[in-house]
Amino acid sequence: KFVKITGDKTEDALPPGTVLVGERPNAKTYTKTQFTIADAPVAPDMAKLLGMVISLENDQGVNDDVVFGTKEPKKVGDTWPVNYKAAALDFTAKQNILVDPANISGTATLVEQTQNGLKISANMEMKQIGFPLPPGMTVTSSAFVAKFSGVFPVDVTKRAVSSSMGIEGKVEFAGKSNGKDLAMVMTLKQAMEVTFTKP
Repeated sequence: KFVKITGDKTEDALPPGTVLVGERPNAKTYTKTQFTIADAPVAPDMAKLLGMVISLENDQGVNDDVVFGTKEPKKVGDTWPVNYKAAALDFTAKQNILVDPANISGTATLVEQTQNGLKISANMEMKQIGFPLPPGMTVTSSAFVAKFSGVFPVDVTKRAVSSSMGIEGKVEFAGKSNGKDLAMVMTLKQAMEVTFTKP
């Protein structure tokens, strides 16, 4: 069962019985998971939708457990630092955001133990963000804030019950284009919430 809800409209994203194949041809690089149906690539909008809930990228060792987790036992209310190096790799691979681990700060907190698992929240701040830019353009200032939350089962073989993510930031560029001074401001606001329920 795979439905898409847009406002008040609910529709089948894929018909029941569809055989979907997800694979990564080159697991040694940060390539996105590729989806096919009957040996044909799915449409770009469908691939984006599928990518929100299905990923084969964890075999790179950069996943939520690595970024936000800890190997030390924690009790409700405890806080620990996020893995800045893993976070930088994750943002580069998934968001095309370039940032030095030294420019990331943030913590994760075990908020509570629920019936479905452990609720964990995290926040990160990033500065001196980099993006692929046209020749002659440079980043003059940048700052991003990211917030994450989810309910994760104690049994690590099971997937998260729910997760949410929000990113807000602003980047200012300056430079020359065709011999003229040029300045740009780009703002980013992105949010995603995913909940998994039993059929």
